Amino acid sequence: MSDQAQLQKILAGTTVCNSIMGHNNFVYPHNDDCVILSEDIVVSPLAFAGGGDLTAYSVIGTNQIIWTNSKDVVKVAQVEASSESE
Repeated sequence: MSDQAQLQKILAGTTVCNSIMGHNNFVYPHNDDCVILSEDIVVSPLAFAGGGDLTAYSVIGTNQIIWTNSKDVVKVAQVEASSESE
């Protein structure tokens, strides 16, 4: 699936910032609300502007948008399930 090609992982120990609603209901990084991850998370990148050096990511399995430096994100190895039934 094309969605799987966009999956990435942010590793434990990485600092991420939560989001805040801003001007015209756009989502921006909340630089006063950042945490260090205690476990790896799987994310999908978002094409949001206005984050400065930070990139927006949607956390898979939640409705949360977080921000981190894109150099701290790694691509997820694609493992395709061969459960196609014919």
